[in-house]
Amino acid sequence: MDFRIRWEENGNNKVWVNRIEYFLCKKHETLDELENRFDDLLDKLKRFEIKMSDAEKISKFADALPAEWNEFLNKLKMDSRFSNFYPKEFIRELKAHNYENNRKKKRFDKRIRKESR
Repeated sequence: MDFRIRWEENGNNKVWVNRIEYFLCKKHETLDELENRFDDLLDKLKRFEIKMSDAEKISKFADALPAEWNEFLNKLKMDSRFSNFYPKEFIRELKAHNYENNRKKKRFDKRIRKESR
């Protein structure tokens, strides 16, 4: 990644580069929690003058998501707007999808409980 080249020119900030390179979603972590950790890490990188492009940020965040997101990510990449997304827009799309999935699950669970009575 491009930010790694900038880091090597910059000096001794290896720990922060490693954290972003190996950034992954934790087990049972919500999308909001993942976003907060990611934003905190980006702030730390910024303090050490390690910069990432919007495309690098989106790619790193997408790579950190669990496999259950793969189908939606593939659909999202086919969206004509995708190449122009800013990181916050990308995350907003993920949250909208997550919200809709949770609504569907709740309706399904409610229907199943109703039918089992």
